[in-house]
Amino acid sequence: MHDREAVFKIATRETYFDFSELQALQNATSNIPLHELPHSLVSLAMVLGATVRQYAQLVDMAVARHRSMNADEFAHLFTTLREITASLEATRDDVNALKKADGDA
Repeated sequence: MHDREAVFKIATRETYFDFSELQALQNATSNIPLHELPHSLVSLAMVLGATVRQYAQLVDMAVARHRSMNADEFAHLFTTLREITASLEATRDDVNALKKADGDA
């Protein structure tokens, strides 16, 4: 979802978007057994779950409201999507850094 046309095409099913896979990802991240994780991963797992949930809610909102959204709302949507992507990348990098540190130990 990178521009208004892409949102419209997804909302009208002209472009395929795997909503069920997004739901599966949201379910998977919300069902991570936090009490079984090493302490160093708990906050990262919580951030991951919250970020995926926020992404799914944003996609749902955009698909439902795409016809009535104005330019400012689309700008906010795309800014938020970029921020979510950056958050996911940062979480990935944090997990990789922990893996590397564990490998060096």
